[in-house]
Amino acid sequence: MGTGCDIWGSKRMELAITLRDLVLPKDLDWFIENGSLLGAFRSGKFIPHDDDFDIGAIIVDMDNIENIYRCIQDKLPLPYKARRISSYADKIEVYDPSYGSYMLEGYDGADFHYVTVDVQFHLLGDSGICKALYRRGNQYEFKLEDSLPTSEISLEGESFPCPKNPEKLLLTRYGSIREGAVYNPDLKKYVDM
Repeated sequence: MGTGCDIWGSKRMELAITLRDLVLPKDLDWFIENGSLLGAFRSGKFIPHDDDFDIGAIIVDMDNIENIYRCIQDKLPLPYKARRISSYADKIEVYDPSYGSYMLEGYDGADFHYVTVDVQFHLLGDSGICKALYRRGNQYEFKLEDSLPTSEISLEGESFPCPKNPEKLLLTRYGSIREGAVYNPDLKKYVDM
């Protein structure tokens, strides 16, 4: 069974809209990021093979994660659930268990749900640099001034907050953002062929 947005995109979008409109704390600095932002930036559409919906949130203290997690759990309507992840990343997975899950390859037996919105955190340092809280892959950093204040971007006809400079953050995250770019495992970035 596939995991891409070509199959699960509408259900992921329903969950993302629920988070946007009803669940995420109003004082949280958040925006769509990663594959969700890349699809919105390129075409306003999901990337067909993307396996989740990505939200990035800027925090100033690691304790913020637990507070946000509790807030999400308190407001999240059924059938949605949330769980805090602190193994391969510091994030909150918000998901619909009724559509099933699968094992993530290369993540020490971790499972992942087909209908998931990841709330991924970026820790703001004293120098105005936000560090992505990943322990695998591209552990990138970006300047706060390139992300806030947020602007708006359309994805599948829905408006979401996006980084102030989406292209710069995408280039920092991925390297090349052109369609057809190939992942270089040594650089941990995409490169043009």
